[in-house]
Amino acid sequence: MISLLFIDDVFLSENFPIPSSIERKNILTTIKIAQLDVIDLLGKCLYDHLEAQIDAEALTADEEELYELCKMYLVFTTAKQLMEFVAIERTVSNSEETADRMIKSAEDRAGYIKMRIQKFVNKTEALYNITQADGCTDEDSYNEEGTTTSTGIYYPRNSYTGGNSCDDGIFLENY
Repeated sequence: MISLLFIDDVFLSENFPIPSSIERKNILTTIKIAQLDVIDLLGKCLYDHLEAQIDAEALTADEEELYELCKMYLVFTTAKQLMEFVAIERTVSNSEETADRMIKSAEDRAGYIKMRIQKFVNKTEALYNITQADGCTDEDSYNEEGTTTSTGIYYPRNSYTGGNSCDDGIFLENY
């Protein structure tokens, strides 16, 4: 299923602070597990295509951009999983709150990158067509959920004065 890892432990540590107490084999195993999420996200057809193009060193510009997004998604998904494991073992720090903040940070970033991947695949015709090819309509199909929801933020106008009415707020789309 997975013939090559999109990231390694060095790439992970360069992009997210991982406790040095975690053994390399555990990091690589967690990366492999997290990469299964990429298969679920892209669908087996697009994932297999991307993996083959990476292996052949024949990525198009769009595939290269998708690959970079997938690598960052893997960083944050892997970091979240590792931090949860470390938090369970209570070796992150003396403060459970610190571990929770790091887990939440990784989770939020992974969600954001996931949304970007979905939007990118949906708007890139060549990539989207791969997800819709013959044989890609089974349970391993592309996950395009969540791409039509707004990414806006609601700011109540009176939040600094104590008001809490939703009717008094503003909504900023595509922040």
